Amino acid sequence: MIKYAIFDMDGTLIDTEPLYEKAWVDIGEKWGLDGMAEKYPLIVGRSIESICSMMKEWFGEDFDASGFFAERMQCFVGLIEKEIPLKDGCIELLEFLKRQGIPMAIATSTPMYITSNNMQKTGIGKYMDAVVTAEAVKNGKPEPDIFLEAARRIGADPLYTVVCEDSINGIRGAHRAAMKPIMVVDRLSPTEETDRLCFATCKDLLEVKELIKKENK
Repeated sequence: MIKYAIFDMDGTLIDTEPLYEKAWVDIGEKWGLDGMAEKYPLIVGRSIESICSMMKEWFGEDFDASGFFAERMQCFVGLIEKEIPLKDGCIELLEFLKRQGIPMAIATSTPMYITSNNMQKTGIGKYMDAVVTAEAVKNGKPEPDIFLEAARRIGADPLYTVVCEDSINGIRGAHRAAMKPIMVVDRLSPTEETDRLCFATCKDLLEVKELIKKENK
């Protein structure tokens, strides 16, 4: 039985991941950094603090990771000014869960000022009973903190909660929170690890909808 749903935002509900990657690579080239395209999958789903720590490991302790990240986010904001596309089946799934009376929350590593803008532009904010960003918890993904906080805010029992994620770090965090991770395939392909940790793997959000309908019969 599935009684609650928690969602990652970027790459799961909205199709912003290609824009995040473009901003990451473009600013990396501007800064003269090598291998940024290859490094991108390693940061997907992580908090700003975690990414900055990784960049210092890659480029040295004196590297201005905060400055790079701020410029990268500024570039990203410029890219999303015109349009933020929703993932296939997003509204259909959210409407279905709303009709079923299933409380929903967003748990995202994206800063709140961008999250709020994205929810407003796409209209998905009206479906959510809570929104939690990495700024609200001590440890970001892949730790379980953000999912447990989202569950707390909507009164969810983790055992009856699905978490829709597209990143390995998000799936790890949801599993550590004793929830039911669903990998919604985006830019990263399923692995042996995700197969082991996930409750299910779905090609899109319409498939998630059908899965929940089947589980709740």
